[in-house]
Amino acid sequence: MPGPEIRMKQGDLVRITLHNTFDQPHTIHLHGIVSLAQRMDGLDPVLPGQSFTYQFVATDAGTFA
Repeated sequence: MPGPEIRMKQGDLVRITLHNTFDQPHTIHLHGIVSLAQRMDGLDPVLPGQSFTYQFVATDAGTFA
């Protein structure tokens, strides 16, 4: 299911916390953002009942859909 739109400015520190309340592992993949470490781009699943905070600096300007 799509999440809410996230808006940021170039240079902003972005923190997105995923709280997995479902019974299956989940990840977040941020489409169009090319300068992320693998761990910040949904490589490792967040297990049921756990949380993970994705954190990165918005280095690229533009609209990515």
